[in-house]
Amino acid sequence: MQSIFRNTYIWIFCVALLLCSCNNFTKEVEIKLPEFKSQLVIEAYIEDNKPIKVALTETQNYFDTLKNPFVEIANVIFSYNGNSYKLGKNFPDIRNRKYFNFALNDSFHFQEGDMVYISVKDINNRMANAQSRWINPVKLDSIGFSYNQKEQALITAHFKDPINARNFYRFRVVNLSDSNKVKQDFFTDDATINGTKTAFGTGFNFKKGDSLEISLFNIPQDFYTFLETANAAIGSNGNPFAQPAVIKSNVTGGSGIFTVVPYDRKIFVLP
Repeated sequence: MQSIFRNTYIWIFCVALLLCSCNNFTKEVEIKLPEFKSQLVIEAYIEDNKPIKVALTETQNYFDTLKNPFVEIANVIFSYNGNSYKLGKNFPDIRNRKYFNFALNDSFHFQEGDMVYISVKDINNRMANAQSRWINPVKLDSIGFSYNQKEQALITAHFKDPINARNFYRFRVVNLSDSNKVKQDFFTDDATINGTKTAFGTGFNFKKGDSLEISLFNIPQDFYTFLETANAAIGSNGNPFAQPAVIKSNVTGGSGIFTVVPYDRKIFVLP
């Protein structure tokens, strides 16, 4: 019995000694962070026969107090077909919860291969520019649907992938009957479907009578890369064990995305 108590005392003493020694392991290390330089951020999605809208913001230091990121005074120029157009101030789209603070009411009809450009200069002489090339949309052939035993419906959007081009897609389904909620939104390439008749689908997220906005975007590769890296950055933010992610932008002198968004869209009401 005495041997047990003696061994217990020795064990407690060793643990206490170890804990005391741990205090010597604590050391404050001062890390000098590189000087932060704010950049312009351009976000614009160019649609066929639609006004040109641009969200212009600026990057902020991760450790600073959050402030309004929108840059309200700047010279924003959109160029197409040898002509340049200055964008004016724009008001937020409350209905669709979008805020593009610069806009051009003119619209344009684009052809395959057409180039569009944007250049920005603000009052602090920061400059950024980008370009994008129009690609024609891939047409939706048909919309299918199926109900399960709970009278919940899924939909399938059928199309044929072009065989002679590498395509990148974004598939999006909005339920117009449910406060315009986005029920499906993903992006992919045609690596496994090249040149075939195929379909994108949803889960059993709908019911009879739902009015759905179904969009198939044929997006440029740089927009696809932007989406991939942006998702990776969101996933790693705040995770100390995640590998740092850098968002790959097509904007020179700044960040963000300036891209054409060709799409085919159908409104489908579930019967």
